[in-house]
Amino acid sequence: MKGYIKVGAFLVVILATILWLGGFLSKKERLKAVEQQSQIVSGLGFDKAQEINTYTYHSGQIVADKRLEISTKIPGRVLSVNVEQSQQVSKGQSLLNIDPGEIIAQARAFEYQKVQSEKLELSLRAQL
Repeated sequence: MKGYIKVGAFLVVILATILWLGGFLSKKERLKAVEQQSQIVSGLGFDKAQEINTYTYHSGQIVADKRLEISTKIPGRVLSVNVEQSQQVSKGQSLLNIDPGEIIAQARAFEYQKVQSEKLELSLRAQL
């Protein structure tokens, strides 16, 4: 029985709080019709226009509509760029020059490996 009294009292407090927060327990005022009135404003003056030097700074990012990724078929250090930004280019036109030193070193290494494999083959044939 005491449990029902506690639950009932709790519900009454919650219901009263909801009604109070909802504005149902406060006095309501009636709305009145508002008459439109026009007034003449006087005493306003205008000065000469002055130039105001103000600067506004905005940060942002500009993103192009179209993007083109350019890459080379071979790796290397770029020696010179033959075109400028926004310049139109045609098919087959050289865009940049790459240092051939790395490619030449790789070619020499392959040649050395080829000679070593040929010597290894001769050695294995001799042992056979």
